Amino acid sequence: MPTGCPFRTRCKYATEKCGQEMPQLVYTVKMIKSQWSNGEEVTANDFVYSWNRAADEKTAADYAYLFDIIARNDDGSLAVEATDDYTLKITLTNPCPYFNDLMAFPTYFPVYQKDVGKSGS
Repeated sequence: MPTGCPFRTRCKYATEKCGQEMPQLVYTVKMIKSQWSNGEEVTANDFVYSWNRAADEKTAADYAYLFDIIARNDDGSLAVEATDDYTLKITLTNPCPYFNDLMAFPTYFPVYQKDVGKSGS
């Protein structure tokens, strides 16, 4: 679990909300620098990986449907892009007035990719 909030949203790790006041289709989320418990940096790519993993049918996550509001790329991955190490660009299928709150749900939390690989799931 990361220490400190990488997002500036109203999530468990937040310091302030991300600044999107009106429901819209594209959200740009600026992260603050934070670390995993092992001291490595949490980056926007950690969220891209984690969200795509949770939404993947092969993972069979109970709450995968929470990602249905996020648009899909041609290859089936979520339309979530790390524009740099600390910025996420998220494109939704429809305006979602509660999207900031949705990102506070634990299914949206990042997972440490190297540990996922160790467990084989």
